[in-house]
Amino acid sequence: MDHTRLDGGGCPVCGPMGRGASKLTFHKAQFLDYFEAELSHRLTMLSEYTGIKDKVRVRCRYHGMEKEVSADNLLNGTNLGCDQCFREQASARRLHSDERVRADIEPLLPPHIKLLAVLRRKGFQGTKPGDLKMECQHHGIYTVPKPYVIKSLHKCPECGDEQAAYTGTRLQTLVHAKRLGKPAEVGVITVDVFGIRAIKVGFTSRSLEDRYVGSLRDVHARISLPELHAILVETVLHRRLRPYQDNRIMDAGIAGGNRWNGDTELYHPDHLPEILRVATEYGAQQVCKSINFDTIEEEYGVRVPPRGQHLWLR
Repeated sequence: MDHTRLDGGGCPVCGPMGRGASKLTFHKAQFLDYFEAELSHRLTMLSEYTGIKDKVRVRCRYHGMEKEVSADNLLNGTNLGCDQCFREQASARRLHSDERVRADIEPLLPPHIKLLAVLRRKGFQGTKPGDLKMECQHHGIYTVPKPYVIKSLHKCPECGDEQAAYTGTRLQTLVHAKRLGKPAEVGVITVDVFGIRAIKVGFTSRSLEDRYVGSLRDVHARISLPELHAILVETVLHRRLRPYQDNRIMDAGIAGGNRWNGDTELYHPDHLPEILRVATEYGAQQVCKSINFDTIEEEYGVRVPPRGQHLWLR
């Protein structure tokens, strides 16, 4: 009989050694079976298995790279045994994740806005999808969080700002009622606010003199149109005149704690000739044009909120 198994008289040295060797043989067989079935198509084992926590040397069949990695990590999949394989797998996961984001976002976008890229942010386990890099045909490239694009009506912050408050509400009302509204005019005027002169381009269904009483100094041009058409023309002109924007009155209002209504739609007086040319040429084209209610969004680059949807979803 094996002396290590004698009842009450086993050897304290040989006993544990024998049991350890038996366990090692058992675990080695398990590991080699797993390696052959799951890893041998991409890895070759170069060293002997000596324990689940010990390192084995492997070579990648695809990249020829050799690496020492613990048998335990190979068994549970936390180490691929090849750094290049790991990089390729991580890249594929990022691509798949970005494709899911695109599948969620792109069906929501209007024709004039496209998704350029899904930006990455650092997470606990590598990088994860973060903000979205977008491009609006009217306002250029910008970066916003994914929830903004999902919840926003306009998908572009500046498009939303253009149609906020009264203008956006009135546009929504007129388009859904398929009405042109009251007679109105778009004006190119000089205003004086806080002692600062600037060019204002705006629409009103009153006279320019009534609308800008107290700040109006000169009227350079008037374009008479129905109210809906005037709103659309004003929106397009603000996009085209953006390079000439003048923030001096807005900055003065912020500094003094008393902003002037309409201070985001002002342009520098040094550019008055070019502003007049753009406004009068576009206005002349639109005076002779009739409104097609079915193509307003595509033609003028606006978003008309569905009935009952609040404009704060900009």
